[in-house]
Amino acid sequence: YLPDTDEPNDAFHHEVNITKVSEQLAKDLKRHGIGAEVDETDIGAILNEKGWDYSSDSYTASKEVVEAALTDNREVNFVFDLHRDSIRKDLTTTEIDGKSYAKIMFVRGGDNPNYEKNYALAEKLHALLDEKYYGLSRGVEMYGGAGRNGVYNQDVSENALTIEVGGVDNTMEELYNTTEVFAEIFSEYYWDAESVSGSNEEDE
Repeated sequence: YLPDTDEPNDAFHHEVNITKVSEQLAKDLKRHGIGAEVDETDIGAILNEKGWDYSSDSYTASKEVVEAALTDNREVNFVFDLHRDSIRKDLTTTEIDGKSYAKIMFVRGGDNPNYEKNYALAEKLHALLDEKYYGLSRGVEMYGGAGRNGVYNQDVSENALTIEVGGVDNTMEELYNTTEVFAEIFSEYYWDAESVSGSNEEDE
């Protein structure tokens, strides 16, 4: 969608960007009975306003937005932070039953002191994806240490996930095919967890 460049780090556009994928995921989740909200705060504008650096301060700026959202709406139980990867199409695309999908990768913040539950959620969703759509998930990768954020705002909730959805070469059709599948798999996890929770409450 950016014909004037073939450089992944130039893949920025004020309209055609990962926000559209977030919006589609919200629609797909709602079709499965799960309410979802997309925060469309322009983090880049916040960085410019405060004179902050994109690489080092983006998560600081976005954390304020996420914490405010969690405070304002106590019904928010899961937080998905969607990104697109800068690697190329051969690594971010798969074909399943003749249909092309953008691959998903879950990122675990190794420097988040409470990462175990975030990690367990990511691993569970990866396993469910592998079971029904093998090859769609690239797995769960841990990033941390010097030179990396290493927390990715996953400390705001034990149900916070950072998800790479496709990359700079994927089409909107491929990305939307993936959100449809992810919503399906997540809804199975979500409603199963709700069922278990309800049973426990009845037992008590």
